[in-house]
Amino acid sequence: MLASVFMLSSMSFAQEPDASITVVGGKIPKADYKLKLDTYDIQLSDYRFPSGLRVLFQSERSQPVVAITTVFDRGSEYDPEGYEGIAHIVEHLAFRAKHGEVKNWDLIKQMGGSINASTSVDWTNYMTVAPRDALVPLLRIEALRMQNGVKNVTQQDVETESEIARNELRMRYENAAVGAAWDEVAAALFPMGEEYPDYNKDGKPDEYHPYYRSTIGSHESIGNIDLKTVQEFVADNYRPENTTIVVVGDFDLADAGQLLLEAFSGSEELLLAPEDAQTLLSLEDEQKQIKFLNDTMPKVFDYLQKAGEGAYPSRVDCSNPDRFILPTPSKQDPDNLPRIQGMVDYNTVVVAWSLPGGYCDDEPVMQMAGSLLTNYVRQELYPSWEYQKEDSPLSGLGCFLSPEEYASTLYCFVEQSASAGYSPERVAEKVKDALYRQWEQYDPNMVNTFLEWNFNYARSNTMASMLQSVDLVSSLSGRATTTAMFTHFTGDASYFSTNMNRLNNITPSSTREVAQKYITRERAVAVIVEPMNEEEKERREASAQKESRSEKVQEYHATTDKDRYTSVYDAKQVDVELIKEQVVSPDLENINQFTLDNGLNVSILPYGEAPLVRVALKVKGDVRTEEIPGLDLIAERAWYSGDKSRESLLSVAGFMSGSNQSVSVSLPSGNLEEGLNKIRWAIEPSNMEWSSRYDLKKRSKSWAKSTKRSSKEPDTWASRMMYEALFPEHVLGDWMQPEEYLDLYKLPKEDLQEWVYSKWQPANSELFVVGKIDSQEAEELVRRYFANWQYNGTKAVAEMGFLSQPEQLPNQAIFVYDKPIATQSQISLMCRMDTSDKFKDGPRATVVGNVLSEEVWRRLREEAGVTYGAYAYDALYSGGIGALGMQSLVQNNAVGFAVESMYEIVDAGSKGEVRPQSIADAQMSLAREFALRQQSGSQMLSRLMSIGTQNFDYFDQYALRLSAVSSSDFEELLAPCVGKEVMTIVGPKEQIVPQLEEIGVKYEVVDWMAKYESLLSPKELKKYQKNKEKEENQETAKN
Repeated sequence: MLASVFMLSSMSFAQEPDASITVVGGKIPKADYKLKLDTYDIQLSDYRFPSGLRVLFQSERSQPVVAITTVFDRGSEYDPEGYEGIAHIVEHLAFRAKHGEVKNWDLIKQMGGSINASTSVDWTNYMTVAPRDALVPLLRIEALRMQNGVKNVTQQDVETESEIARNELRMRYENAAVGAAWDEVAAALFPMGEEYPDYNKDGKPDEYHPYYRSTIGSHESIGNIDLKTVQEFVADNYRPENTTIVVVGDFDLADAGQLLLEAFSGSEELLLAPEDAQTLLSLEDEQKQIKFLNDTMPKVFDYLQKAGEGAYPSRVDCSNPDRFILPTPSKQDPDNLPRIQGMVDYNTVVVAWSLPGGYCDDEPVMQMAGSLLTNYVRQELYPSWEYQKEDSPLSGLGCFLSPEEYASTLYCFVEQSASAGYSPERVAEKVKDALYRQWEQYDPNMVNTFLEWNFNYARSNTMASMLQSVDLVSSLSGRATTTAMFTHFTGDASYFSTNMNRLNNITPSSTREVAQKYITRERAVAVIVEPMNEEEKERREASAQKESRSEKVQEYHATTDKDRYTSVYDAKQVDVELIKEQVVSPDLENINQFTLDNGLNVSILPYGEAPLVRVALKVKGDVRTEEIPGLDLIAERAWYSGDKSRESLLSVAGFMSGSNQSVSVSLPSGNLEEGLNKIRWAIEPSNMEWSSRYDLKKRSKSWAKSTKRSSKEPDTWASRMMYEALFPEHVLGDWMQPEEYLDLYKLPKEDLQEWVYSKWQPANSELFVVGKIDSQEAEELVRRYFANWQYNGTKAVAEMGFLSQPEQLPNQAIFVYDKPIATQSQISLMCRMDTSDKFKDGPRATVVGNVLSEEVWRRLREEAGVTYGAYAYDALYSGGIGALGMQSLVQNNAVGFAVESMYEIVDAGSKGEVRPQSIADAQMSLAREFALRQQSGSQMLSRLMSIGTQNFDYFDQYALRLSAVSSSDFEELLAPCVGKEVMTIVGPKEQIVPQLEEIGVKYEVVDWMAKYESLLSPKELKKYQKNKEKEENQETAKN
């Protein structure tokens, strides 16, 4: 079966191109900015088995990588009453399942794979990306997931994962800004008391809508879950008729059927019709089973042939008129809206509407309506754009659609600030007042150019984003997942072509119809999220602790090394030759490298199957070598570049982005010229329009105020003081004070110009072109656009430098930042590593980070369950400066345990007390996953940019350096680390300090509020204290 992705004939942003401009070395040629997009066909094989299982294979051969996503048509709507959250916990436990000697989680990671999973109301999915040779083993795991998805899972595992889920609940709901609002909105949009259809297919009307209940459950319901209920849930729901699997990657489609049969060998009942599966399972004699399969499989092949000839039925009946009948939202008093508490600084208003379910032709229309609503609400609240002012009453605003099977929800969030002029109830009314703007745009008797532009921009932006994602396979949210989710519910395997056609067919009138019918004042519900107080925090913690089994879980420790960890590799067999076999370096045989007369280094690499190209111009060196702090920041803002030329890359389905060290574009291969034209305009000194002194002063004041604003958060001070302590008297430890920003605008214009000219000069830059292109044609275009680029500065032409190594090591320290309302504490540890060269030390440092990450993960999450996540990492900065980091967000009563664990892990590593097997597994995993980081065109571009045109021999040395890592490297790299660790803890000090006292470590409680107040001017401080007193009085009156 062949699925054509798309062929765009036009988009809505075509414009007359700018004429060529005269520059120092001549002219920048013009480009016509007309879309030139080749047809791209995705080849696929579609297997629809009598059991109801559907498996799709798509071939994409840019790298030896495969991605597999499995979707089960079962989510939290099938949670038994009183056991809410069980679907989510089963998703966690599936990785602990063992169908051999090794747990699924360990097996996938050791094969070099990346894994994740998620649970919604309507579905649960499992996403895996790995090297090509892991295809059959990974597909085998998906088969076994349907046979017994929690095999060898114990009651202890259930209790541990329950605690992990409890910590995820804390993280996503209790400690998230508006997490608690989700359930309140759902209860208002889908209220109890109505008779709902038979959503869960048990033969009788449902008492409540599936979206009324929380997917993650409550502390109480999580505490009810045990091994028996888990096993029953899996047996009832993880079945082939509920399942779609999509496999994308480097294989021949002609081999897909054989690969599938190999993976399902021994699990053939999952492919058979239910009656045949039952017969097969009833046969105890192996010979009888073989004979039965030999007799039955031809019928399966006949079924596959016939099933593949027609359209696959959709799980969502888009033609059912009941789809448009939505529950009547709960009645609300607009002057007394529901209020809940969350982790917000100021009141946040959430307004929401229910719309028809997703996966149908009108979903993009609803998405567009949600996207446009953000601008309409902003215009209604602040028509004069005053929300951009520093004392704006608006801190944040956004609207988005969340489509699900039975209904979709459109959310709008409005976060107020300290100077809010409206009550939150009034804000909710203002949001509703904005709804008329949805209809104004489409009134044929009215002309509103801005709103028309807004519609066209939103649609073109969405279409371009989808185009640019078509070659992404090695991401967990890449092509396998988007295709699997879409195909599972619609039956349509042509995700890209169908959705591009849907987007192309959206009209202003269709968006207006959706808005008038569903996004109305009468159908809106609103919830106010107030800042959490300590009383509410204590209530939530008490509720969690009442049902918690965390103390029992923490007492569990594996008795042997084998109990904790089993490997698929023999450490003695992991040597340089085996590592070399695993590493897949970029194929640079066809790379075209040259240097223009002006000194610009160019690398052109034909790459990939999709008709896309990515281009980036990168500045060499490190901008932090600036002599005056903030010079680079103010200089970059001091001029307007060619990015302000009239043409938009959206007219050719492209994007442009940039930073202070690079400018990049992504667009169709046929439009490479437009991308080069756009970059050339952006960097041309002759095209710089320098800002006025007044404008620079406004920018400096804005940055100063932004610094003060962010200083009202303890997390900001934790980050600042971490780096101050880690890199004393060094630029990496510096952060700019508000007064330093205020001095920037006084810098002479000549200094700003000189810095920009020196940085953005040909001799200090590298140009990379990666995509499905003709190398010679690309070179001609590069020369055409960049040969006349010249240096405009007065200093000697030179490359920028790199940072020097810090002269001092830090002192060991623990800084505690009080956050009384937090139900979890953020722990961060960093220390220096003995590194000096990014390329030589990189593989060694990465192995150290990988091994220690595995250890902290196992201690805090997998064994103790006191966190949703824990990890370690290596960080290599400019000039080869190295550091080790470790982080975890743990439940408050586990801070002491986590601190001790982190110290012990670093100490053991510094002594070389690391299991050889852990090193071998890290080496193999890193070697095998190397290809995963260079699969798409954008990933390959990033990899080449990170290495640089003069350092491509790094790829030849990587396997050798990786294989040479031993325990002695841990001792060497961590020598400056142990005893010099810097740790920050953000959480309630009343719970943190006693635990630190108990384990006997030194600490300092940082008065971060005093530090914030020290940044304020006398006038600002007086205003702040007045507002603070007002808030305290309101809280007292409320209580």
